[in-house]
Amino acid sequence: MTYNYLDILSLIKTLTQAGGVGIYVKINLIYKIRFDLDLHNNHIEDIWLEVTDVSDTSILVGALYCHPNNNTKHFGEI
Repeated sequence: MTYNYLDILSLIKTLTQAGGVGIYVKINLIYKIRFDLDLHNNHIEDIWLEVTDVSDTSILVGALYCHPNNNTKHFGEI
């Protein structure tokens, strides 16, 4: 199987400068990066996609990362 890899550092310069997050998307799926859902938080890396399959059903997929030195309680609240 073949996948597209999308990572946040190749899309925008992150605020945390700590590596970013990424998502693999199967190549036959149609997707749209949802920049409007970005958390704009200095302590969390995130990327959001709207993925559509062949039956024209859309799902929202997100990847979030909280750096180990950050407050996990705060991460959970966000």
